[in-house]
Formats: sequence, structure tokens, C-alpha cells
Amino acid sequence: MPCVIEAICYRLSDHTTADDARRYRDQAEVDLWKLRDPLIRTRKLLETRRLWDSSKEDAMRQRIEVSVNAAVARAEEIAAPPTNDVFDHTFAQLPPDLLRQRDSLQTHSLAGEQAVHTEGH
Repeated sequence: MPCVIEAICYRLSDHTTADDARRYRDQAEVDLWKLRDPLIRTRKLLETRRLWDSSKEDAMRQRIEVSVNAAVARAEEIAAPPTNDVFDHTFAQLPPDLLRQRDSLQTHSLAGEQAVHTEGH
């Protein structure tokens, strides 16, 4: 019988590698939520029932690493799209400011300066 599982979890790690969650939450809060984490609890349950162990974990990680490396290798073989694609396939009609950016191959973050492209430079 089909069912829906809503899994709302506390984020145990930082948002990104540039984030340090210790700046805005204390370790006691994180430790409390570790006790409730469904992944940790499920792993402990499977280990208790002898359905999971570190050797199975290692084998799974090795299979995943091979699979991810193969996917990355395939992705790296894909040719980069032309620079204009980001402009030409985003809007049905490109606004004038984006036309200027596309034509100069500059972004607005460069203080709106128009690029001067010369051959050989």
C-alpha cells in the first residue's frame, strides 16, 4: 500500500563550506538533534538487527565513488556551450541592457563599462 513519509530534519552540518554554524548555534543544540536524526537512528537500528555494518558501508561507498567518478568523467567530456547561450536562451526577447552585456561579453558587475575587444589582445 502506497504511503507518504514527511521527513523534516534538523541540519546538523554547516550550510556550505564557507559557513560556520558555531557562530549562531551552540553545540548542546546540535547534540540534542543528533539524538533525533533519522539517518543516525536508522543506521543504529539496522546495525542492531545485523542488517548493516562497516564492511557493507565501505563496499557501498566504493561503488558510489566509482559511479560518481564515471559521471564526472562523462560530464567533463561535454563541450562548453557558447557564451551567448546564457543570453539567447533565457528570454524570448532580450532586454536592451542584456543585449549590451551580451555584445560586450561583460556583466553589470563590472560597473557597466563596455569592453573594447581587439584582435590579438
